[in-house]
Amino acid sequence: ALRESACALPADGFLPPEIWVDGAPMGPADWLRAALDVLAGAEETAVRPGPQLPSLDVLPQVRDCAFAGEWCQSDAFRDRYLSDRLRWQSWTMRW
Repeated sequence: ALRESACALPADGFLPPEIWVDGAPMGPADWLRAALDVLAGAEETAVRPGPQLPSLDVLPQVRDCAFAGEWCQSDAFRDRYLSDRLRWQSWTMRW
């Protein structure tokens, strides 16, 4: 079922916020952890719900980031997406 769901993922763009496996939604981090098991050779894997993003308490500058009103942004910039997208990318950050 995990392999089948991989075939249904878009080949370009971002991972969707939920991935359907065998009729049930999974978060992308849960799906990636299960996919790692399969790639490592497991025929079966137990999926346990877990956090989809790391805690941002260790990265307070990212957690509290808001680009609106910053010195290099125009007064018209409302930051409807940019700060959130930075936080959503936190799973790629190492500290």
